[in-house]
Amino acid sequence: AGLMSVGDFLDSSLIYQWLESKSEYADRVGTVESINEVGDGNLNFVWLIKGSKGSLVAKRAPPFVRILPDWALETSRAWYEFQLLLVENQWAPGLVPEVYGYDNETKTVVMEYLTPHIILRQGLIKAIDYPQLAEDISSFMAQTLFHTSDLFLNNHVKRRQVKKFQTNELIHLTEQVIFYEPYINTANNKWTDEASLNNEVRELQNDNALKAKVGWYHYKFQNEAQALLHGDLHTGSVMVTPEKTSVIDPEFGIFGPMGFDIGSFLAHIIMSYYSQSGSVSFSASSPEKRSGYEQWLLKVIEEVWNRFHTRFIHLWNTKHEGSLYANLKGTPGMAIAQKTFLRSVFTDTLAYTGIEIIRRIVGVASVSDFESIPDSNKRAGCELNAIRLARHLVMECENIQYIEAVTKTIIEQ
Repeated sequence: AGLMSVGDFLDSSLIYQWLESKSEYADRVGTVESINEVGDGNLNFVWLIKGSKGSLVAKRAPPFVRILPDWALETSRAWYEFQLLLVENQWAPGLVPEVYGYDNETKTVVMEYLTPHIILRQGLIKAIDYPQLAEDISSFMAQTLFHTSDLFLNNHVKRRQVKKFQTNELIHLTEQVIFYEPYINTANNKWTDEASLNNEVRELQNDNALKAKVGWYHYKFQNEAQALLHGDLHTGSVMVTPEKTSVIDPEFGIFGPMGFDIGSFLAHIIMSYYSQSGSVSFSASSPEKRSGYEQWLLKVIEEVWNRFHTRFIHLWNTKHEGSLYANLKGTPGMAIAQKTFLRSVFTDTLAYTGIEIIRRIVGVASVSDFESIPDSNKRAGCELNAIRLARHLVMECENIQYIEAVTKTIIEQ
C-alpha cells in the first residue's frame, strides 16, 4: 500500500479510495457523509466513516508507534486484534464491538461504531456512575477466560490456539514497560517530580525483595498459558454508556495468567479511586459527593472480583468440557479443585494489580486520572498512596484472603 508517514495515515482521501475499492464495507456505509480520524491511543489510526446507510470504524496499524514515529512496530498487531475480536465476539457477544472484517493489505480491522459511548476513563474522571460496569466487566472476563482455558477446550485445540497467539510481536512491549523498565534507571520512566515520590521511587527501585517478586510474576506471564488474555484491559480500553459496556483494543492478546487481565482492570479502578482526592470534578463544597463516588469505586473493585468468581464457578459447573480435572466430575473433589484454582487466580490478580499500578505511575505510560490533577504536590500525594498500596499487594498477595481486605486497606491507609 506504500503508506509510510504519519501524513499518509491521516489522509482521508486515501481512506475514501480504500473504502470505494471494498464493496462489502462500502455497501454497509452507502453514500459517504463524513470521514474523521478519531484515534486517541498511542499506537494506531482510527477512522470513523458515516454514510447514508450506516457507519463503521476502520482501525489501521502503521509500521511505527503513532506518538513516536521513529519507533518501528510490527503491523501484524492488526491481525492479532482481529483474531482476538473474533474469539471475544464468540464468548462475550454484546460486550465487544461486532467485527466486520480484516484487510491484510492495509492492516485494517473493520468494526462496529459504538455510539453514544465514551471511554470509561474519561467518565470516571468526570465522576459518572456506571451501574452496569462491574456486572459487564466480570462477565466479559469470566466468559473469555473460561472458554479459552483447559477447563473448556480440548487440549489439542488449546495447544494450537496457544501457538497461534504466541508470536504476537507486541508482547515484548508489555514485558519491557510493565516488568522491566519501572525498576531500573531509564529515560523512558517519568513520574511526578516531587520529593516524596522521588524518594518512594528510589526506594522501590532498590527493593530487592519486591523486584524478585515482580520477576516471578514476569516469569509467570511468560510461561503460564492459562487462558487467552485481552492483554491491555484497563479503563482506556472500555467504552461505556450508563447501560452498556464494550471492551475494545485487544491487540496485546496472548495466552497468559488470568490474573493479568483481572489485575490490570482492578489497578485502574484503584488508581481512579486515589485520583479522586485531587480531582477537579468535585468542588471543595461537595465532600459528600466525592465520598459517595469513592464508595462506588470501592464497590466496583469488590464486585468485579466477586462476580467474576461466582460466574467462573458457574461456567465450570455447567460447561466443563475440557480434560483438566475431568476425573473429578461428580465428586466432592471438584470443590477442592475449584478452591485451589481460584485461590491461585486471586493471588495472581493481586500481584498483577500492584505491578500495573507501579508501572503506570513510574513508567512510560501514565494515566490521565492522575495527569489531569493540576497541582503537582496533590498529584504526587495521590500517586504515593497508590504506590504504597501496590507494593503491599505485590508483597502480600499470598496472604490476602479476600477482596474486601484490599478495600479495607485502601480505606484505612
